[in-house]
Amino acid sequence: MTYKSYENNYNFRHNIMDWYKKKFIRIIPLFYIAVIVYTLSIGGCGWLGSEPGITWKNLACHFLLVHGLVPHYADSVIGVEWYVGVLSIFYIIVPILYKYINSLERAIAFFILTAMVNPIIMRVIINYVYEKQISDVYIYEAYFGSFCFMNQIPVLGLGIILFYLRKINCRGQADKTDKKLISYITLFGAILPIKGMARNVNNIEGLSHITLFGIIFLVIILGQIAHENKLICNSVFCMLGKYSYAIYLVHYGLLYLYNYSEIHFTNPWMNCGVRYLIITIVSFIIAVPITNYIEKPAVKMLDKILIKSEG
Repeated sequence: MTYKSYENNYNFRHNIMDWYKKKFIRIIPLFYIAVIVYTLSIGGCGWLGSEPGITWKNLACHFLLVHGLVPHYADSVIGVEWYVGVLSIFYIIVPILYKYINSLERAIAFFILTAMVNPIIMRVIINYVYEKQISDVYIYEAYFGSFCFMNQIPVLGLGIILFYLRKINCRGQADKTDKKLISYITLFGAILPIKGMARNVNNIEGLSHITLFGIIFLVIILGQIAHENKLICNSVFCMLGKYSYAIYLVHYGLLYLYNYSEIHFTNPWMNCGVRYLIITIVSFIIAVPITNYIEKPAVKMLDKILIKSEG
């Protein structure tokens, strides 16, 4: 989606700053509100570690969208904001990636290279850059194992591959070479997750679990491009997707409140299923008015302010 929106901007406007403004304006309003609300209500989560609460430096990093660069800040306020940090960095480097990764072949090469090299770099950092005896080891291991931008690059590479694959008509009009390429990619994507997860591979020996899940979703989306399966492409998931950003920002707070509720079951599967269903429904109910009456007006207002400042 990011690559597609940049391509549209590149083809019709060729204005990088205009694209940056539109992307970050979309993120900022609800994210700022969420940071303030979570700070005042919950006061931080377990990923603060030995930090003395949410400091002004932490908040400054969040408001500047660079919290993803600091292990103790990456996921410390909302509990899931690491993704916004990763996405912000990705937005910054998209123009460079778009310039050099300009074909399906290069996208595949980029993914293979990062998928092979990245686990080695992360393991070296974990083992040698910081001492095992320091406090908050779990934060560093989680950060370098999942939250940091470097660890997400292979998944972003898969997204770029998908961008170019979407340009191929998968409904019978693609040529033989394209069809063979798609068949090999889907076969590769189907085998690797099974093999890797069976061996519990998440280090130098193979692809990380994050990358494996990325491959699984790539294969699922490719299948949807070829044929829309109503089990996945239906009105329920479309509606959830429409309000997904607000759902993403509010659901952790609901999980926090849910832990204080009396809704518990002896069966762990039942407990997990009921919790998932309740959080999803309540998050959606809250997300609809937040999106329609807070986010959209705020985005429009910021757009008008920028237009006036440019004029």
